[in-house]
Amino acid sequence: MKKRFLKNKETRELAEKLSSLFGFSLDKKGSVHEAEIDGKKIIFSGDVPLIFWIDDRLVPTLKSGIVLPGVKVDKGAVKFVSSGADVMRPGIVGMDEFNEGDIVYVADSEHGVNLAVGEALASSEEIERMKKGKVIKSLHFVGDKTWSLMTGL
Repeated sequence: MKKRFLKNKETRELAEKLSSLFGFSLDKKGSVHEAEIDGKKIIFSGDVPLIFWIDDRLVPTLKSGIVLPGVKVDKGAVKFVSSGADVMRPGIVGMDEFNEGDIVYVADSEHGVNLAVGEALASSEEIERMKKGKVIKSLHFVGDKTWSLMTGL
């Protein structure tokens, strides 16, 4: 994995973007670098994979520490979500408020552990009224290549 350390200006701009998008405060004095892994550009803070891009959109990793709204899924959905499946409405047992297009966490309702990061295909208000259908598109999940970078942390 070839890495490139961000210049001070790039780190400041990234910190501003993370603050405005997610309310996240990036430690600008730390070792912030990027690496391309399997065609995906990932930004690290120290050894922690923090964010990556999908179609010019910043997506936090599961270990980033960035606070996002989320949904909780039942025990039956855990295996599928942990393998990269999109989230279907019947598996959701609880959720925070969010809008269509927001980046959200998907957590196990029993233990509260985040299993995936996804894009909301509908608002929480709309999902609440739904009985079936795909509601969260999976973007990153435990067991994917980005996750494998974090397993030693």
